[in-house]
Amino acid sequence: MADFSDLRIGALNTFKVIYEEGSTQRAAERLGHSQSGISYELKKLREIFDDPLFSRCRDGLLPNERAHQLYLGLPKVLAEMENLYNGSTDFHPEQYRGNVRIAILEPLAVAVMPKLYSLFQQHCPHVDLQLMPWNKGTLEQLKRGIIDVGLHLHSVEDDYINNERICPSIRILACRNNHPILKRKQITLMEMCNYPLLLQDLPSWNQQGQSIIEKASQEKKLPLRISARVSYLPAIVPMLQSSNALCYSSAIGLAQFQQQLTLLPAPRELSSHAFHYHCLYPISQAEAPFNLWLRAQLREILAQLMPKIVSNSRER
Repeated sequence: MADFSDLRIGALNTFKVIYEEGSTQRAAERLGHSQSGISYELKKLREIFDDPLFSRCRDGLLPNERAHQLYLGLPKVLAEMENLYNGSTDFHPEQYRGNVRIAILEPLAVAVMPKLYSLFQQHCPHVDLQLMPWNKGTLEQLKRGIIDVGLHLHSVEDDYINNERICPSIRILACRNNHPILKRKQITLMEMCNYPLLLQDLPSWNQQGQSIIEKASQEKKLPLRISARVSYLPAIVPMLQSSNALCYSSAIGLAQFQQQLTLLPAPRELSSHAFHYHCLYPISQAEAPFNLWLRAQLREILAQLMPKIVSNSRER
């Protein structure tokens, strides 16, 4: 049996990827290594832990109980090693080189992505920046460390992902200018239900009837007319302009279109539901200088974007 002095941090990361991919071939593709190299690392790990760790199955490799326990214990080990490696406080974003991947939930993306682009152009000229909308696979990519930071409406309980609450999620109504509903002094949920609704469909949030407005209308036994479910906020704007439909969505996102639409305070029945935006990131990057800097920048960007919803916002 090999001595534990043979155990390297890189081998633990290889084990993590093999566990997640369930195949030495897929692990090699993900890490950019040869399959023979990954197989050799697995052989050494088996010797070090004196355990097979995986058994072969039709689809690749199946982890045993020992491998499962090792995987559950890895977040703390990898995070501590990462902290030791990144212990220097002498950090300059303009000197940072590498790939940075950020996933942002619509409708934040339309407002935050341009700000991030300008930020990186000014402060991180050597970074290969990739901005993407949040999708069904984002959480798994965060867990695997493929994505550096994500912005979403909910926190996540996972051994490999950390959460930070950033700011409240303020939601408002949007409609076309001169919409009939603008004649009302105060808009209620019942009044809203008299018009078709364009519902912004958000991955891992309000799909399958779980949106705030669907739940509220069900509680009040009010008929809700959803004319379309649309995931891309900019596409909703011309739909609103050409119809009597309403949209209930993020104030940060809708504020980007205040010249084309009329923005209104949401009915009180909907405003009673309080939510916050959260920053999610791999636990191994919790104290990494660049990730710390990036999270601070995201908090500042969202603070700047928080719109002031005033009582006369409907006046044109």
